[in-house]
Amino acid sequence: MTLISMINGYGFPVIVSDRAISAPGKRGVVLPTTNREPFDLTPVIEFRVKTVIIKEVLCVAFAGNVAAIEKLYDDIADFFLHRTVDTGNLKQLLNTLEFDPDVSFLIALGGPEYQDNRVMVVHTADFVNDNSKENLDIISCGSGAVRWTEYFVANAGYLEPTG
Repeated sequence: MTLISMINGYGFPVIVSDRAISAPGKRGVVLPTTNREPFDLTPVIEFRVKTVIIKEVLCVAFAGNVAAIEKLYDDIADFFLHRTVDTGNLKQLLNTLEFDPDVSFLIALGGPEYQDNRVMVVHTADFVNDNSKENLDIISCGSGAVRWTEYFVANAGYLEPTG
C-alpha cells in the first residue's frame, strides 16, 4: 500500500506519506512493534522515506517504482543544486524531465512569491481530489488514497478551531 497526500486547509499546507514499500510475491518484513508482518494484500518489503524537502520551499512526495523514484529524486535534486527555487525554474524542470510512467509525484513550492501560506502544487498520475469540506482541499495518490481521503474527510471536524 502506498499513500502520498496533500491537505491544504485552515491556512497550512500539510504533506503526508507512508513509508512502506510493498511488492507482490516478495517476503514481507516483520514489524518490531508487533513482531508480525503488516496485514496487507501486498507484502511490505522495506521502509523508505517517500517525502523529501529538496530546498527550504520545495517539497516532493513520490509513489511507485523505487528505482524510478530514486532516479527522479536525483534529477530534481541535481537540477536545483545551483539554481534558485522559483516558479520559472520549476516550470523549466518540468519541461526537461523525462517522466517514468511507473512513478507518481507531487511537488509543493512555497516561498516569498506566494502569500498567505499558499503553495504551487504540481502532480502527475491519478490523484483523488476532495474539496467537499469548506476550507479543506485534499489530493491523494496511491493504493491507500481513497480510504485515507474518506477517513480524513469524515474526521475533518476535529481540525476545526474550538472555543
